[in-house]
Amino acid sequence: MALFEKKSVFRKFIDSITMAVYDNPELGPEFLDQLEESLVMADVGIETSAKIIEELNKAINYKYITREREIKKELSRILSDSYEKVYAEYGLGKSFSSRVKPLIISPVMTYTHISGVYSFFTGEANLNTNFPDYVCAFSAAHEMAHQRGFAREDEANFMAFLICTESDNEYVEYAGWLSIYNYLASALRQADYDLFYDAASKLSENATGELIAYNRFFDKYRDSTASDVSDTLNNAYLESQGTEGTKSYGMVVDLAVSYYLTDNDGISE
Repeated sequence: MALFEKKSVFRKFIDSITMAVYDNPELGPEFLDQLEESLVMADVGIETSAKIIEELNKAINYKYITREREIKKELSRILSDSYEKVYAEYGLGKSFSSRVKPLIISPVMTYTHISGVYSFFTGEANLNTNFPDYVCAFSAAHEMAHQRGFAREDEANFMAFLICTESDNEYVEYAGWLSIYNYLASALRQADYDLFYDAASKLSENATGELIAYNRFFDKYRDSTASDVSDTLNNAYLESQGTEGTKSYGMVVDLAVSYYLTDNDGISE
């Protein structure tokens, strides 16, 4: 299947779920029936559609979606407040309030390794809520950066770092520091393993435990055909937009280091 045909199927996939949610906000049996029919019509495939419906049934039975909606609604408010604060501090103009939408297919979508999706056509920031909380907070800030015109992935990641670490919410701030640490540690490990090991040994016990827990969580999704296809499509799309492809996500390291060097007070020793 050609690249654009795959992207078209994926777009139909997202659209079918979005329309089903709008038509059935209570997420009852009618919702599942309509969604299954929509997925089949969107060429997602009968077997895949059945798997998605099965996962959604589990989520709805445990009131997963209702809980996630409320949590992400509050997260959107916290991040919007932080965006307003950062825009004022750095003279970026006037910010605005926006929100992230929890994806009801989050458990299934995790196999693609995608933690969030921004739709340029609708302006919606969609969040995979199956990831650990600190990843969700950083990813939400990242997708909200896209909403505000930061198109490049490295710039959106840097804005997410700024927004989270400037937040008045202690956990969101923590999420920003831990997420940028992951990027920096990955780059340092490739450049100088001894320095990386020294830095990692100074990480707090709680943060180290969080990273270990994340690796255990991710083991289930690490090797999947869906992630290979998703990465290929995403890389091709990003390169078509004149960026360095999926490598641009990690280029936030350059921005973070530059920020540290030009404004040492902005980052704690």
